[in-house]
Amino acid sequence: MIKATFNKENDRYTRYQITGHANYADLGKDIVCAAVSALYTAITNKLICCSAVTINDNEVLINVENEVCDTLVDTLYTALSDIQMHYPDNVSVDIEEKKTAKVRYAVHGYSKVFGSEEEAVSFAESVSVPDNQVLTIYPPGLAQSSFDKVN
Repeated sequence: MIKATFNKENDRYTRYQITGHANYADLGKDIVCAAVSALYTAITNKLICCSAVTINDNEVLINVENEVCDTLVDTLYTALSDIQMHYPDNVSVDIEEKKTAKVRYAVHGYSKVFGSEEEAVSFAESVSVPDNQVLTIYPPGLAQSSFDKVN
């Protein structure tokens, strides 16, 4: 079975890997293998030409965050998912998605934003603002519990 795994972080593709054999037909006559190979090769080669990826142990790592790269990888994901629908015994496509966000801090009444709570508290103290006026800023559209906090 061919196994394709895609990883996304914050709605952007970060890596993909395709391994295995379709075993749909004899060598040289396997249309499932040919389809997967053609898609993988065409899209990965285009990403390599754009210096957007590196390949590490059969895993394609996406180095550039832009709409073109995401569209190309999404095309690969969608096409392989279509093949999986028609040949579920020969192709498996999985996607792992993760949401992360950088939390920022602010001091009530000031427009400055800080990368750490300690910086915000220090600034608050320097302008004689109580610690309870230090605010945590969560990214828009994400509830506090829906992502992994990264500082």
